[in-house]
Amino acid sequence: MDTFVTVFISLAAIRLVGLELVWQAAKRKGGKLIFSTGILYRSIHVVGALMVSVMLFHPQSNVSVWTQAWFMQLAVFLMLVLVVANWPVTIVLDDEGVHEHRWGGLRSRTVEWDDVLHAVWIELPSEYRRECQIILKEGKPIVHTGLHVSPEKFRQEVGRHVEVHGGPPREL
Repeated sequence: MDTFVTVFISLAAIRLVGLELVWQAAKRKGGKLIFSTGILYRSIHVVGALMVSVMLFHPQSNVSVWTQAWFMQLAVFLMLVLVVANWPVTIVLDDEGVHEHRWGGLRSRTVEWDDVLHAVWIELPSEYRRECQIILKEGKPIVHTGLHVSPEKFRQEVGRHVEVHGGPPREL
């Protein structure tokens, strides 16, 4: 019974994250258009990081640093590293270029539109999985994933500055 409840809650959370992305829209501040991930998705990251940290450092935990199970400590620590390393990215578009902010702005990069080759629109099999990759002349592409808000608006805004390859976005 506990397994069923856990699976049901997990599937419901995934569905809510997908629905939230449809409901939310990009935010405009001045001449900038901000594309973040949904609040639920960011909340899942925060809760996940807290849960893994508690597992690792709470003295009553079976895998805490106070026990002798070093391989479990390593596994839980790697989970924490993965959660933090894959923290949701915020993408900002303006007339100057594309700005990518990671970890609340601690790590940012700006790419001018002249340094962008083109963009590629990718339709993935799932209902909520569409992404737009901004291909740069040099460096790692900037990706608006299926977890970011307003994919059609992002595609339209990028299309004002560079050519977008790939099919038109499907209607939801």
